Amino acid sequence: ISQLHITTINTRGLRDEVKCQSVFDHLHNSGGDLFLLQECGLPFMENYSKYEKRWTHGWSIWSGDNQNRATGVAILFNNKKFQIEKVENIVDGRVLLIDLDKEGFKIRLINVYGPTDLSERVILLQNLQSYICCGKNVIIAGDFNLDPVPFSDHHKITVSMKFVDSKKQRVGLWKLNTSLLKNEKIVKRYTY
Repeated sequence: ISQLHITTINTRGLRDEVKCQSVFDHLHNSGGDLFLLQECGLPFMENYSKYEKRWTHGWSIWSGDNQNRATGVAILFNNKKFQIEKVENIVDGRVLLIDLDKEGFKIRLINVYGPTDLSERVILLQNLQSYICCGKNVIIAGDFNLDPVPFSDHHKITVSMKFVDSKKQRVGLWKLNTSLLKNEKIVKRYTY
């Protein structure tokens, strides 16, 4: 059995050096394996060595863009117990994909920072479909900018998973939060 602890957080910008280091220290001390950051406020750069040097606890992969000051995503590794097989910047500053191997378990990790515009968000999510069917354990996480949510999207969320070695092909584990379906206002608003 292999365990994996993933934390996702909307950082509301990491350009300020003091804030950036504070966020990094907090994440490292929380003890997770992987950290998915959104809304980093990063422009597109040829390299992100400035940020890579600040994160001293493992690898870090970054993506920014020059279209929107708020965009920017990153994946930070809190250790080097992973083998990185592939990195793909699907959408600059919005979607970052990493294929990993952890103790023989193949994992595809997709970090998403969704646009606030509904039509742009729909297109982005539709484009992710081709990355999901890949024969790996797929984890998609991030800030999808869904409206409404009954909590702040700037709170960190941590999920712990166990991978069980099995020769049987399994459908997979899905965890879907259906609590919003019990809220009549929300159901009426989105029922056509």
